[in-house]
Amino acid sequence: MIKKEFKTINSKKVCKKFIENFGRLSHKKIVLYGIGPETEILIKGLKKFNIIGLMDSNKGFQNKFFYKKKILTENSVVKAKPIIIIVSKLEKVDIIFSEIEHLHKNNKLEIFYKDGKRISSTKKDNLLSSSFTLPNLEKLKEEILKSDIVTFDIFDTLIVRNVLDPHDIFSIVEKSINKKLKQKINFSLERIIAENKCYNEFSHNFSLSQVYEKIKKKLKITSKVLNLIKNKEIETEIRYSSPRN
Repeated sequence: MIKKEFKTINSKKVCKKFIENFGRLSHKKIVLYGIGPETEILIKGLKKFNIIGLMDSNKGFQNKFFYKKKILTENSVVKAKPIIIIVSKLEKVDIIFSEIEHLHKNNKLEIFYKDGKRISSTKKDNLLSSSFTLPNLEKLKEEILKSDIVTFDIFDTLIVRNVLDPHDIFSIVEKSINKKLKQKINFSLERIIAENKCYNEFSHNFSLSQVYEKIKKKLKITSKVLNLIKNKEIETEIRYSSPRN
């Protein structure tokens, strides 16, 4: 019951904020950039918005479907002439915008962040530099010394993945298991979808095993194959990880 209530409250909050920021543009064609947990919520909850498709940095996902929305190629986006809304963490906006800035410069497509702010190609409007500030190192040290227990996020904080995008790990796993099993398993996209579902149900309080239970149900694979894939993911994460310097 608590799980269901959290999911409902979180979904309503995300959709309400989006409507406040983009209600005036609901008549326009919209492409959402990013396939994280919020994108799932928006696709399911915004029936009155004309969301024609998605974009993602992973080219291997293009022309595949995510919650019944196609992940579009750049050519398809240019032909459709939509507005693009980046649905991501604030600290990733600059990287994402640098990848698609040419769509604004060359094709005059409007690009927004999910908070409603239009992103232009001028450096002064750079979202990360204007809205996101790093904590003062000395103050941070003081707070750490005053605390009995200090916790840190693992990935992208203490440990970095030596890949361009964290989701690339899933693509590497998919290629490996498909070669080993000699069959086509659409693992990478289903792995993202399964984690998004867990995030929307449990917030951050879920395990890798819970993610894989959802994968098992969706792909209808045996426990033996499931464990093979799970172990391969863990092995791949270790191989491509290193301490942050």
